[in-house]
This record gives sequence, structure tokens and C-alpha cells, in this order.
Amino acid sequence: MPSITPFNTSAKTKLIALTVNIPEVKATSKSGNNYTIAGGTTVTGGQGTQNLQPYLDYIDAIEVAIGHAIDDWRHKARFKDVKVVSCSAIGASGCLTGPELEPVIRSMGPQSPGWKQQCTNAIAKGLSKSWKLWADYVMIPGLPMYPAFTCWPGPVAPPLANIPFPLISCPSAKSAALSAPSLTSEFCAQLLNAAQIQKNVLASIASALSLAITIWMPSQQVMLVMGQGKNPSFPMPGPVQGTASGYGLRA
Repeated sequence: MPSITPFNTSAKTKLIALTVNIPEVKATSKSGNNYTIAGGTTVTGGQGTQNLQPYLDYIDAIEVAIGHAIDDWRHKARFKDVKVVSCSAIGASGCLTGPELEPVIRSMGPQSPGWKQQCTNAIAKGLSKSWKLWADYVMIPGLPMYPAFTCWPGPVAPPLANIPFPLISCPSAKSAALSAPSLTSEFCAQLLNAAQIQKNVLASIASALSLAITIWMPSQQVMLVMGQGKNPSFPMPGPVQGTASGYGLRA
């Protein structure tokens, strides 16, 4: 299962769209009134004197750090306290746990003194907070993960992996925490008295990252959540009642 979709190109495009009208900033190259970034993306408008390339390079670097942090979380995230009733899995808010994103982003993101360090720390803290808020409210709404448990022939059902479901099937009451406006607000709240270009960098990353997360969730499969339990109807075949848990997002 691939990790989160790369988002650096769309973030760069967004940054130029936000920035070309700031008098002190321009893009990597200019032809007439057109500003161009790597890959041929062109945005019209604005003039300036300061090269935008360091900010575009920063987006490339922080994307790698964010990707590693989410992948680390994905491999360590665990479903717990899930109830199994016949074929259905029921998990209340709090059934999905995982590590904080902040340490990985801080350790792998750009940490040169100045605006790069400030932006990295703001993103690390803001994204970690927003991600945890979303994850803490993820639930499993009675998904039919264990069809074999509908009519189990024995007294005890041994551990059995769930039928895979996309992560988006497990809703969160706080899914808005990963929206572009919410991430932008959270990032900027961590960086007081920031220059406009820094705010634009954070907003660009938030917008592109939110879209990448939206694309990732339907493709990320929940699997290898091991369900088990007893058949109260034995010696007659009957539905299983039990529990399920496991590191269901590794695959």
C-alpha cells in the first residue's frame, strides 16, 4: 500500500499563486508577466526582487519529512477495543491509536536557523495536533469485517483477519481538522509575527497536504485487524461474539 500522495508540485503552484503579487517576492523565472516553476507550471501576475526558489526547495524537503511521519504513523497505528458481534466490527471513538507526527517531522524537516526552522516546527506541531484530533475520533461503525463469524460451526473462533475496508469507511467526528482552512489556521497559530511569505508557504502546504490526505484515505486499506470470540450457540452453529485488535494499516 503506497504512502500519502506526493503534494509538492501542487503546493508550489499554490505558493506562486499566493505570492506573485507580493512586491518583494518573485518566482524562479519570469517571461513577460508569467512566473514559472519546475515542471512548466506558469502563473501570471506580480513583480518583485527576491528569488522564490528557496521557498520552493523548502516545500520539496518538508514534503519528504511529512511523508515519512505519516508512513511511520501508518505502520505503528493500532486498532483496539473493537467489539465483534456476528460479522460486524464496532469500534467507538478512541479505537485507533498511533504515535505523534511531530518528532519525525522535526527530525527530518529543514532546521536551518531562521524561517526554515520556524516553518518546520510550526508544521510539525500543528499537523501533529490536527492529525491526533482526527485519529482520536475515528470509529468503526459496524462494518461487516468478519463474514465467517456470522455462523461459526465451533465453540471458539480463533484469530481471523478482517475483510479489508478503505480507511475512509471509518469516519471521524473531527475530520474537519485535516481540511485546508483548519490546517492553515493551525500552522499559522504556531508561528507568531510571521512574514507574509512564511504565511503563504504554510497555507500552500496546508492546501496541498489536505488534498493529498483526501486522496489517500480511500486507498489506504484497513486489514489484519484480528477478530476472535466464542459461539454462545454451540453445539449449534451460530454468530460469534468477541473482540478484535491489530496493526491494521501496515499493508
